[in-house]
Amino acid sequence: MSLERSLELRKIYTDAVGHTTVDGNILKKVTVSTPTVAANDFDLTAAHIIGGMLRVDPAGANATFTLPTPTELKAAVGTAWKVGSSMELIVQNTGSVGELLTFVANSNTLTPASIVVDGGEQAKLLILCTAVATPAYTYYLLSEGGGVGSGAVDDNITVTTISGTQADYTGAEVVGGLILHDPTGDENVNMPTGTLIDAAFPGVDVGSSFITTITNTADGGDENITLTINAIAGLTSSIATVEIGSNETLRVLFRKTGANAFTVYSLGLNGTVKKVKSGVTVLLAPAAKSTIGCHAQVNLADGDLFATIVAQPDYPRTILVKITDANDSLTAGTVTIVGLDQNGVAQTAVYSIGAIGGTASLVLDDAGKNIAWSKITDMDVASTAGVDAGTDKIEIGYQDTFGLPTSTDGQLISVYKSVETDIDTVTGTVVVGDGTVLLTDAADGTSNYVFYYTYV
Repeated sequence: MSLERSLELRKIYTDAVGHTTVDGNILKKVTVSTPTVAANDFDLTAAHIIGGMLRVDPAGANATFTLPTPTELKAAVGTAWKVGSSMELIVQNTGSVGELLTFVANSNTLTPASIVVDGGEQAKLLILCTAVATPAYTYYLLSEGGGVGSGAVDDNITVTTISGTQADYTGAEVVGGLILHDPTGDENVNMPTGTLIDAAFPGVDVGSSFITTITNTADGGDENITLTINAIAGLTSSIATVEIGSNETLRVLFRKTGANAFTVYSLGLNGTVKKVKSGVTVLLAPAAKSTIGCHAQVNLADGDLFATIVAQPDYPRTILVKITDANDSLTAGTVTIVGLDQNGVAQTAVYSIGAIGGTASLVLDDAGKNIAWSKITDMDVASTAGVDAGTDKIEIGYQDTFGLPTSTDGQLISVYKSVETDIDTVTGTVVVGDGTVLLTDAADGTSNYVFYYTYV
């Protein structure tokens, strides 16, 4: 028997007020502050921020919270903070619905520019240090809504008990937070449409979310609930259907993405809970987009291409397969790529070659989604027809869409910050189902990129 051990060495700092910094991440005890709002306005101190949690009752009217200045916050956290250091703040509005709590930037940066917490709801903020000499902080809204003290929209979870057959869950049942379903034998059930959920979840902003728990309370032995999610109008999810077995529990998170539209994420089945996590991906000088980055242009013919691969993708990124049909003769064929995505999950993509005419680029696989390839293990051309030997060509390269690693069964939620060569930039197109982000500015082999994101 062998025993393997490992030791991780990390820089640890302690500031003047006793908070510990580990390589830029703040670890501290949470202090709950309950400031009293006077005249519907309140100036927060640095102590309120670094305490980690605020519970506030606006006392019957809208209120504003003015943040401490960057200089005041820097004085409180001490000299251990550096660019990239961060901490989280939870704000709970314990007032009634409609009693709004609005943050005032006070020389800080808010993302989004307006952060408002409604009565009965809570928000989680990430405070990121972006400059030290002349201190600067950005307050990012990570999550909003969800109810104070519960996982549903309101203060109290609504429990729905279903006995027997029900073809569709209602919007109110899902938003309520907990469904206890005792099926009659095996049952097929649909999630409600985005429109029905929106009607039961009114007046909330895009980005708001809630969690629903569904428990199969079957008392008749092996009685399964097969729940359809992705095929329902207004819902987007990597989960087409999920089977909830007898006495199993499924937790899902609904995130509003537009009018009557929600993305649905699995948080775990049968007691295995997935927590929302934060990730950071750094791209150091990724190579410029190229049609020959992986394989040089060669004559199109059936056979193995992997033996003559030029290079693997420098980072997990989508592939470009380019076919040149010199004289409009091609009628059929396939290009198959096998390898691993950004999470190390085995993937296979089949690109179909049909009648092209001229020069064409084929970029979608047989499932209609782009895969961010971290490693290619095989490339083959097969079943071609109409090839003009010596003039029709194939080349394989990579694009400016990159994969953001989560886990082997993970799901990207959102990208909340993008940096290009040390400057905040607009986030490009994000496809949560693929776990990918498109660079706003094309890679040039010298620029660096950093993406901050959440996933489950």
